Amino acid sequence: MSVSPEVLLQAAATLGRGNTEADWRNAASRAYYAAYHSCVSVARDARLPLAETGSVHGTLINALTDRLSPTPLKGLGYMLEQCRQRRTAADYRIHEDFPRRTADTVVADCRRILGKANSIRS
Repeated sequence: MSVSPEVLLQAAATLGRGNTEADWRNAASRAYYAAYHSCVSVARDARLPLAETGSVHGTLINALTDRLSPTPLKGLGYMLEQCRQRRTAADYRIHEDFPRRTADTVVADCRRILGKANSIRS
């Protein structure tokens, strides 16, 4: 059984409607991973260099935002980096508040990333 970025994003949206900070943190994390996997597909289609180990997230973002990358890919990379920063806060900064509005922002931004990625791949 497998899952698509769209299904991950749908799960993130469901979590975002929860009532606890843990729900909101999980929503941000799942939404980011939906966007990440969607961007990996775009990068592979564009034959960008990707890492298989180590900093795979940083390598993906760097490949998308590279000065030689086409403009639509750069936009995806910059948006993905913003979501990554919020996902890092959700996953690692557990002693800091993580409000629902931040989760809502990540889910919305990741929804835009998926839309852009799908239009690039079409």
